[in-house]
Amino acid sequence: MLCTTAPSTDACAVKPDIPFVTQQYLMAVGTERLDKESVVKRILVSVFAIMALALTAISPVKADMTELEIIFVKGDQNGDLVLNKAEVLLIAITQFIETDSDRDNMIEKQEIGELSKDKEFSDNDTSKDGALSIEEMIKEKLDDFKTADINSDGVLTIIEVKTFYQNKK
Repeated sequence: MLCTTAPSTDACAVKPDIPFVTQQYLMAVGTERLDKESVVKRILVSVFAIMALALTAISPVKADMTELEIIFVKGDQNGDLVLNKAEVLLIAITQFIETDSDRDNMIEKQEIGELSKDKEFSDNDTSKDGALSIEEMIKEKLDDFKTADINSDGVLTIIEVKTFYQNKK
């Protein structure tokens, strides 16, 4: 039984050696017998938990992710924190489909704007027709995968991917 007002019954009688709030706590947790040390520990844990919650409410943690990190996380289909070749190719194919606005299975210069001036676009256009086919893009991504896989373990970590794109600039 929890006393909500000043105790007037025997069940809520104030014990002179135990503070009223502590008695309320003891009644709330049950009839188990707790020594003073256990009560103090529980109260301290509760106070620290409340303080931690208050701090997170005051200054929420900000975790900004780069576009590259977002693509990495979304592309990691199995959640193992690395990208295998299949996941990299799935990312590439998805980006190809999203970019190919006229749905002709080619990415033309007008579909990617300023990126068409990038040396990589012309280098990967092996047919030299001014557009990238899905095959040309897949070949490029497989070549990039091999180059980015610094330790040659067959998967890419976020660090390998970031390093690869930083070196590419």
